[in-house]
Formats: sequence, structure tokens, C-alpha cells
Amino acid sequence: MSQKTYDVTIAPNGKVQIEAKGFEGKECTDATSWLEKLLGRITGRKKKKEFYKTAKTGGNQLKQS
Repeated sequence: MSQKTYDVTIAPNGKVQIEAKGFEGKECTDATSWLEKLLGRITGRKKKKEFYKTAKTGGNQLKQS
């Protein structure tokens, strides 16, 4: 299991960059949404190859009928 971390970079011009590490699939954007709300308006988003993977969920998954 990889460690899940955030790298937040604030440039001298005030531009903020957030990089989520150790997340996969939609989990990436879900994990950073609170930081995005806290830090302000989103002007762009780059999705890494991990975004297109299915998040691993340990254990069995239940199907809803």
C-alpha cells in the first residue's frame, strides 16, 4: 500500500498547485476537493495516469439491487 500525500506549491505570483500522490481513480479529485475549496478558484487540472486507474478497495464489495 502506497502512502497518500499532498504536495502543495505556492508560486511567488500566488498561483497554487496541488498534487495528490498515492491516490487512484476519482479518489484523486475527491481527496483534493477540500484543499481546492480552501485555497480558491480552480483555473486548470491535469490528470495523471493514476486518475484513469480503478481505485483499489480492500475487501469485498456489495452490489446494490
